[in-house]
Amino acid sequence: MGSVATATRPHVVCVPAPLQGHIIPMLKLAKLLHHKEFHVTFENTEYIHKRLLWSRGPNSLDGLPDFHFKTITDGLPPVDAVSHFATSFPNSVTCIVADGGMSFTLDAADKFGIPCVLFWAPSGCGFLSCMNFRHLVERGLLPLKADRRRPCRSLTHRCLIRAEARPTASSEARPSHSHLSLSQLAVAPQAPSPTQLANPPQAHRRPSSPISPSPIAQSVPLSLFSTAVNALTNVKSYATFVRTTNENDVMLNFKIRETKRAPRASAIILNTFDPFKQHVLDALSPMLSCVYTIGPLVLLVDQVKDDSLKSIGSNLWKEESGCVGWLNSKESNLVVYVNYGSIIIMTPRQLIEFAWLDLVGGNLAIIPPKFVTKSKYRGMLASWCHQEQILKHPSIGCFLTHSGWNLTLESVCCGWGIGMEIDNNVQRDKVKKLVRELMDGEKGKEMKKKVMEWKTMTEDATKPSGSYQNLDKLISKVLLTRNV
Repeated sequence: MGSVATATRPHVVCVPAPLQGHIIPMLKLAKLLHHKEFHVTFENTEYIHKRLLWSRGPNSLDGLPDFHFKTITDGLPPVDAVSHFATSFPNSVTCIVADGGMSFTLDAADKFGIPCVLFWAPSGCGFLSCMNFRHLVERGLLPLKADRRRPCRSLTHRCLIRAEARPTASSEARPSHSHLSLSQLAVAPQAPSPTQLANPPQAHRRPSSPISPSPIAQSVPLSLFSTAVNALTNVKSYATFVRTTNENDVMLNFKIRETKRAPRASAIILNTFDPFKQHVLDALSPMLSCVYTIGPLVLLVDQVKDDSLKSIGSNLWKEESGCVGWLNSKESNLVVYVNYGSIIIMTPRQLIEFAWLDLVGGNLAIIPPKFVTKSKYRGMLASWCHQEQILKHPSIGCFLTHSGWNLTLESVCCGWGIGMEIDNNVQRDKVKKLVRELMDGEKGKEMKKKVMEWKTMTEDATKPSGSYQNLDKLISKVLLTRNV
């Protein structure tokens, strides 16, 4: 750190969403701002604050003289956001950096005349899809329509396949907000014509075809809109929380509300770099006036040489320190590393097939101590580990993951190839075949070659002319500007 006195430093308040995959990148961004001479206040919800104390120790959130941790009430109503900031930070805050799902901070920023930047933790492509959810609803593409003759408790790929093929008389009379079946999606045109793009139907009229472009689409290149349309014909292209038949679905409507508020932000931050998703950034530019790509954060924060920040972590589970020691005993490129993130829940059958076990207790898949003992030389089960260390370890030969954005970026930065897919119908023979192909087959070699090109791109992006330059622009043009 430099020698700027704490009292004279700009003060940023960072407000992550209360999810592991959102806290991790926000903390990395906070460390970068601290390195850039900002006084940092990091606000977790009360539950997350207590969870961090449990996982990292009673003194883990003591912070530093210029890096503090505070709490915000769980379930704080948006109307109370202004009063919370007024009482917690009277006249001391220079700017706010909040998660894209914590847009109540925009109201506080408006009240005090300070900039508020929203950091969207998903990929640029994921954010782009969220920005268009409301247009899919307006055109009757969401929510989806399940087969009422064979109801599903939750909307899965199999449930969607059973969607009704024929519209009924009642469905014909529904307004444009009616549900749309999968069969209708499957026969959607591959792309609207240039005439359609130039003359989109009005929102209150029922479109003449299943897919009609939103006003935003007028500014999006035809090839990009075609890609989006083609994706709609594939159920797997929908985020899981959008695969709903309920127009009042909480997550769908929450995402729509938050993305509607996104243009109010002083700027949007994405954890990526321009060459990686340039076409997505091009599609976002007509929607948002100011988007900064600052990433990969995992590499940027590694360049910060400040030992005092190393003690500040964000894992909500207790780390098992023996993982690296166990890997040290293995040969190079031999170990399959499996990590499905912090919120993914496998079905009993999926766990059995992945672990190649035939042990089920009640409705729960159980891995007994006997299995752990017998497999301790061939495998290791850990509740949580330092993932960046694991991915960089020479013994790792394959990474099996749910492909969340944090994991994907870390994989690319460490030189891991992407993308063999295992569908929901997990079968041990297919898993074995894919793992073998990835580790020893020609396709795996091709993937490795391609990802090494991406890895070089990530390293170039973290040079002074890349994401660091974007960070400096964000600071000078947005964060240090009041009354925006």
